[in-house]
Amino acid sequence: MSKPEWKYLSSSRIDSHGRIKIPEELFELGILKPPEESPQPDAWWSYEKRHGWVVLSDEPLEGERFKPFNVVGRRKIGGKSDNHRVTIPNEFIDDSSESVHSVAQKVPSIVRFDPDAELHFLTYEDMIQSSPHAAIVLTTNKLNRMLSGKVDEPEENLPW
Repeated sequence: MSKPEWKYLSSSRIDSHGRIKIPEELFELGILKPPEESPQPDAWWSYEKRHGWVVLSDEPLEGERFKPFNVVGRRKIGGKSDNHRVTIPNEFIDDSSESVHSVAQKVPSIVRFDPDAELHFLTYEDMIQSSPHAAIVLTTNKLNRMLSGKVDEPEENLPW
């Protein structure tokens, strides 16, 4: 398998309630399904253990094929009236409050987001065509490091 050609989809800022608006591009490409089209409009949150990439998918990343990933949780996608927002699991929010901080210790700091971070969504063809459908979620800093070549690509093939 050759190195993936990443496709930038869109960005969304974390709001004061720890929620983000799911970019329409994720629905258009079939990565996620909006509540208007699915009885279970779920977004699964996982992270890749070695490089610290957060992954948003339509199904859990489980089994031998996805061994390098940890599933953190599933969250319901809000409807149109809620701007298709989804709550980010507390484990990913780097917050100084004691209750959230103790939960956040369960994931490495490399995968946590600042509470008001701008998040960027990327995917590539195999992540769109194969199940589970997925996109990676990067902070602006991680995106810039990836674009500048300062972030190592996985040596092994990605599981899609």
